Amino acid sequence: MSISGSATKEGTARYAERFPKIEGNASYKRYDRKTLSSLGLGTYLGVPTDDSAYETTITAALQGGINVIDTAINYRHMRSERVVGKIVAKLIADGNIKRDEIFISTKGGYLSFDCDAGLEQREYLDRTFIQTGLVAAEDIGAVPHSLSPKFLEHQLNQSLKNLGLETIDLYYLHNPETQLNRLTREAFLNMLEQAFSFLEKAVAEKKIAAYGIATWNGFRLEERDREYLSLGEVLQVASKVAGDKTHNFKAVQAPLNLSRPEALNLKTQATVGKTDKNAMLFAAAHSRIGVFGSAPLDQGKLVQHLPMTVHSHFPGLATDAQRALQFARSCPAISSTLVGVRTLPHLKELLQLLEKAPTPGENFVRFYEKSMVTAYSS
Repeated sequence: MSISGSATKEGTARYAERFPKIEGNASYKRYDRKTLSSLGLGTYLGVPTDDSAYETTITAALQGGINVIDTAINYRHMRSERVVGKIVAKLIADGNIKRDEIFISTKGGYLSFDCDAGLEQREYLDRTFIQTGLVAAEDIGAVPHSLSPKFLEHQLNQSLKNLGLETIDLYYLHNPETQLNRLTREAFLNMLEQAFSFLEKAVAEKKIAAYGIATWNGFRLEERDREYLSLGEVLQVASKVAGDKTHNFKAVQAPLNLSRPEALNLKTQATVGKTDKNAMLFAAAHSRIGVFGSAPLDQGKLVQHLPMTVHSHFPGLATDAQRALQFARSCPAISSTLVGVRTLPHLKELLQLLEKAPTPGENFVRFYEKSMVTAYSS
């Protein structure tokens, strides 16, 4: 039986109030009227054959002040969604949390393998997607990826089943810029329009509460690059689909860390009503779109040996991982920073940092003006 409900303004605020030691709740941020922990749990890494690490860390995180969980249907061949669903169901059944207190996002776009299906991957993908007509073989391209409405419907229904939920709080199109490697920009925007039409229908059916796009390259590129995404164009598509109603495109996800600061400093995004270009973070804030930061440790590259100048700008922190995370979650307009954690010692670092407020704006600007971000850019 699926768990009903979704994250709410009242529920997420109630959750945050249970953790008064977190500096007057300064480590919680507002997104779409909800109260979210400034650090969220990601579930990308790990082998698909062992869920024990995630079972431990997800349980401890949700009981320790983190109420944001991010996953995707293709993470660990569906096992990440399933372990999230398993732990959430148990904690709710035991009375430790309520559904309206936690915010769960997932993604669809890549042709996902089910490692529990008892088939080889190639056979599973052929039987599930090609033979059924969900995806045309010639439409897949070099990367097994699709944004067709019938494919997305199949994947969303599977994600709801994996998670054991009636409603997903935020459903992302996963790296949609992948399609720009085979489509013209006009064809891509037409495809996006069809996908958004399906997602608006899914909102109306209460299968999802909102939707967005999760990117890797799209918002970190110059306009001349093939995979560049324009937030303005994306929002125009959402508005066109919604017509007279307000669209439900509510968030984007993008990498943001000391090594990849483009969402903060690359001015390639037009803002409605202005001629000047701005960085994606500020363009999103102007349009009231939430931004969820990913890869804050740059896949482990920023966990040690940061220069002492970084230490001086983020005092009172014990490790370089905490300093890198402090930078990422202190960036302006970030709704939550998603961190992959699979051990209790690493989760302890996360929860210790959550007890401290993000770096105040004036101190963050001072750090930025010292060109530390530029020095880390690759």
